Amino acid sequence: MIPKYQRIETVGCKTNYIEEPFVNLEEYSGGKIIVDMHYFFNDYPGATHIAYVRKTVADMLMRVADSLPNGMKLKVWDAWRSLITQKAIYDKNFEEIKMASRYLTDAEAHVLTQKYISYPSEHGFLHGTGGAIDVTIVDKNGEDLNMGTRFDEFTHKAQTDYYENRYNMRIFFNRRLLYKAMIDAGFVNNPEEWWHYDYGDAIWSFITGNSIKYRSIPNIQELNIEEAH
Repeated sequence: MIPKYQRIETVGCKTNYIEEPFVNLEEYSGGKIIVDMHYFFNDYPGATHIAYVRKTVADMLMRVADSLPNGMKLKVWDAWRSLITQKAIYDKNFEEIKMASRYLTDAEAHVLTQKYISYPSEHGFLHGTGGAIDVTIVDKNGEDLNMGTRFDEFTHKAQTDYYENRYNMRIFFNRRLLYKAMIDAGFVNNPEEWWHYDYGDAIWSFITGNSIKYRSIPNIQELNIEEAH
């Protein structure tokens, strides 16, 4: 059965774009935030090792980092992506879904893929805006907290509230800790992915009713990057 899904488009949403610069998050945070860019280290085409985010988003993430219990740190797996990288991620997951469910039509496989991954459109996609961020928390030893799934494990267990009604207090607490810190800072969560949070993009617009702030930028050469001082 194909799950009910409402695709969130940047096309047709209210927009009030602002031309806010990007920053290198690791430099901007002075190392307070750990950057471990998943797609770069897994050799995806066009992926960068630098976590580029909008300056406001960087300030919000700094507030998150400051709010965590002593010894814990925020870790970023992904931030801005190029259109090339987005297409590689999308195509890989589309093919995996087709292989796992050989009776699906291409149209049905696209619906399932887009439940988790924005279509790599020239019109825009979430991680192209600098407002979408994939994060977790690490403990004082630098180990990821147990969140119940791996990053990019696209199953029902990745849904943010999956452990709300299941008895595993450690995972329940860890997800709640991340969620509260991010929501308190002004982000919204993609309920299909416990690690994915948004500000200023289409999901944020859809949930809050505000106009989209950040346009999607497809190529790294086009980013307006503010140098750290």
